[in-house]
Parts: sequence; structure tokens; C-alpha cells
Amino acid sequence: MILAEGADSPSAGGFGDGNDLLVELLRRGDATDTLLAIADPVAARAAVAAGVGGTVRVTLGGAFMPAFYTPVELEATVTAVRSGAYRLELPVRPVDIGATAVLEVAGMSIVVSERNALQLDESVFHMAGLDPRTARIVLVKSAGGFRGVYEAYAADIIEIDTPGPCDSDLTRLPYRHIPRPMWPWDPGLDEPWPGAATGAAAIGSTAVSPK
Repeated sequence: MILAEGADSPSAGGFGDGNDLLVELLRRGDATDTLLAIADPVAARAAVAAGVGGTVRVTLGGAFMPAFYTPVELEATVTAVRSGAYRLELPVRPVDIGATAVLEVAGMSIVVSERNALQLDESVFHMAGLDPRTARIVLVKSAGGFRGVYEAYAADIIEIDTPGPCDSDLTRLPYRHIPRPMWPWDPGLDEPWPGAATGAAAIGSTAVSPK
């Protein structure tokens, strides 16, 4: 089962620190054979320092985007430590996500790294010694590009509706300086922005900022 979390997609500009699914699986107690990756530099360095076989208590999630995610405290066993340097499969190029470790808790294997990892393919899991094809649940932080790899063998793919900086529902993003009226904040408009019907671009007057 592939759960796709597009709102926190690193390939779309997200930071990969979303933990909503982690929190929900911990609450449900139904996380056996689940793989996910979360960027959290403090937790990653603590896990690497503890070493393989060590037990570590960390707060995980919201390291970069606390406006969207609340850190959750957990105690986990370190099952792997990596340098974080590996070769992406899509696109093919070398990357380095910094100190990386695998934390095992409640049946989940969590790849925790100092920097976020693109998740268009399986390479971040392969680097960590994990095999998504034998897992029961895999969380992929991607809005669609992941399908080229995962769709071939997934029993099912569910796109989960979580918050995040890459949320496709623009009304949930913390914009503060939107000229109104503008669609989709004002859904009853004849035009989504001034001049849209004629193809004119309202440069400057309709610029938005998530400040």
C-alpha cells in the first residue's frame, strides 16, 4: 500500500519534515512493516550518535515547518546508520542528505536525515538498507512523480490529504497579502483574476506572498 503525501513533497519545494501520518499510525497502533522518511537534523544526529542497536528518545517532525507540523516525542531503536551520500535513481545524480539513521518504533522503519530526500523513487530506502517492495505500507512524499516507480507493484495507492507547504488547496496556505477578490478564496467570481477571460496577466497587482 502506497500512501502519497504531496503537500510535503521535497521535489515540489517541501522540507520533508511532515509527521502527520507517523502520529496517526502511532495513535492507531497499526504500523507493522511501514516505511517512511522524515527530515529532522537534530533527531538524525542524535540517532547516529547512539549507534546501531542503541535506544534514543527524540522529537520528530516539524523541524523546518513548525507552522504545519507539531513534533512528536518517541523512543526508538537505531537499526542502521548511514552517511547520507547516495545516488538518486530519478533523476540520476549523486546526492547527500547528511547524517542519516533508521529508527524502528511500533513496527515502523523511519529513515531520519539531516536534509530532505527526493522521493520520486525508492533510492532513499535502498540507501538505508530497506526494501519498499516487501513492506506493507510505504509513505511517499510526492504528489505524482512517484507513480513511475511505485505504480508497477503497489497493491493500491492512496493520496492522503495532509497539510503542508505544497498543499494543492491554496486556501489552506498561510497567505497574508492576497489582493481580493481572487479565486479560489472567492469562488463566485466570473473571472479568477482581473483580465483572465482575455488572457491578460495582471502582473504585480495579483502577486501573492506566503509571508
